[in-house]
Amino acid sequence: ILVDGKPHLGTDRLVRILANFRHRLEATNRVTFHFGKRVDDMITDDDHVTGVVMSDVTTGQTETIRSDKVVLAVGHSARSIYEMLLRHG
Repeated sequence: ILVDGKPHLGTDRLVRILANFRHRLEATNRVTFHFGKRVDDMITDDDHVTGVVMSDVTTGQTETIRSDKVVLAVGHSARSIYEMLLRHG
């Protein structure tokens, strides 16, 4: 491990870095973050992801989002996501 290269960012710096990263992505008007949502299922077409079905963790209301690109930033307690991915192969 390259210790002199300071590979560890540190939590205090990481919060600022991630916030800046998020704001830069949102500024492109091509990226949307959905907080407080649970991905319940993926929508696929010919083995390509074309969207997701989400539910609000507070209200339970479901919503379908269609997109040609989907990034799953699962965080903790992601067992259900991995089970869903396994179901879809």
